[in-house]
Parts: sequence; C-alpha cells; structure tokens
Amino acid sequence: MKVLVILGAIAGFVWVLSGILDIWGLGFVPFRIASIHPLGPIFTYIVGIIVVIFTFILGTGKLLPFHWILMIIFAVLLIIFGAGIISCALLIIAALIGIIGG
Repeated sequence: MKVLVILGAIAGFVWVLSGILDIWGLGFVPFRIASIHPLGPIFTYIVGIIVVIFTFILGTGKLLPFHWILMIIFAVLLIIFGAGIISCALLIIAALIGIIGG
C-alpha cells in the first residue's frame, strides 16, 4: 500500500509540474482530461504541490498516520488541485486495499 501511495505522490508531482509548465506552453504531459482551476491556475498548482508533499509524507508514515480515510481525502484533494487522475487512482486502490485488509 505504501508503494502505491508514494507512486501516486510522484505521479501527482509530475502532473502538477506539467500543469505549471503548461501555463507558459511548455507542458510535457500530452493529454489533459480536464483542467479545474477553482482559484486560478497558479494558486491551484501551488496548493497541488503542497497536497502532493503531504501525500508523500502520508506514504512514508512518519508524520501522518497511514490510514485509508486519509488516502481517500488526499485522492480527492489531488483531483481538485490538478494532480491528475492517475495519482488519484493509485491512492484509491491503496485505500481499497487498506479497507479490505483492515
């Protein structure tokens, strides 16, 4: 499960970094399903980076408790703040494994 959460954080970071570069026309992700910018693109991606960092901290299990409810919350936050569907899917799969295993 922790591997899925860390992979989700890395995928989210790549997606957010591409979104930031896409503002200036330098994005390297060839497709975007939807761009939701609730408070403007730059603010959205800055908060997205913060959520990705907290997701990575969740995956290491040192500062945040490793629990499936937090994984679902972070999955929703990753979608809202531009980290993409891939990172969300990885966290949802990890949360489902946590539900079934616990």
